[in-house]
Formats: sequence, structure tokens, C-alpha cells
Amino acid sequence: PKAFMYMGALTPHGGVTFLAKSFKSLANEDVELWVCGRGENEELRRLARSDHRIKLLGYVSEVRLNELANSAYAFINPRPSDFTPNRLNYPSKLLHYLAYGKPVISTWTEGLSPKYKDILVQVGNETEDGLARAIQMVLNMSDEELRSRAGRTEKFNESHMWSHQIGRFVSWLQDEL
Repeated sequence: PKAFMYMGALTPHGGVTFLAKSFKSLANEDVELWVCGRGENEELRRLARSDHRIKLLGYVSEVRLNELANSAYAFINPRPSDFTPNRLNYPSKLLHYLAYGKPVISTWTEGLSPKYKDILVQVGNETEDGLARAIQMVLNMSDEELRSRAGRTEKFNESHMWSHQIGRFVSWLQDEL
């Protein structure tokens, strides 16, 4: 099965319950949702019990997390934009997800630079149906689309490595001084 992966807190601010509800609405039997993270979420457990495709993997070692991420088909950042602290917060899991060069589905929050628009698969309508449509869109991508997206992500990653960012910062400092 094609696995979509979520890494993060199991609390409401991460959006994992929203994700699981959206995932349940998919008709595809050949997909799974892998959820890795800490926290207690009884509603998420209930959703997983009622849908064998939702796998709650809990908190895993860094080695296991890497193995899972390498095997995943795509990643999902369902962080709800209507949760006030998320509005200007940068979802750092995006950097982790992008490192694997696979599609990343994400809600859009104000803390994201417009530069991310070209590499993220945005959830157009932040509803369960909207997120399910974004997942389906990724499932329907051709091999050519997946390669193109991976290439754009690789270029993005190269221009956002610490060595590149430090150079930009030093240049900015020199201009300011």
C-alpha cells in the first residue's frame, strides 16, 4: 500500500484527528496512514480501531522514523490554521518531510513563506473533504509529476540548506552595516 505519513504531536493543534477523519473518507483500500508521535488522543485511537488502514505507530526511535519516512509515499502536515497559535508558527516538520523529496500535503498558515507554494500540495479547502481531495490528488499523480515535484523539492532544499542560508544572512548583515 501507498503510505501517507504524519510525524508530530497527537494533540488537536497538530491536526492529526482532522487528518484521520479525512483519511477515513477515502475509498482507496491500497493506502495507509502512518501516525508517529507522542501524546494521548482517544478520538484518534477510536478512528484507527474503525479503519484498519490507519496505523498508530506511537513514538519511535530516530532510526525507525527514518526507515518509515524512506518507505512512505508522501507526508501530511494537517496543522489547522484556525488554531490561533498555529497562525504565525512555522511548522518545522515541513523541513523534515521535504528532506525525503516526496510529495508533502499541507494546510497553509501565515507563517509559511510564499516560496513554499511551488513545492507543497496545498489543502485548498481546510475541511475533511478538502484534505481528502488533496490526498487523492497525490494518489493520482503520474510518475512524471512525482519526478517533477521531487526535482523542485531538491532545488528548494539546496537553496535552503544552512550553508546557503548563512551566506544570505551574512550578505544581509554586510548590506545593513
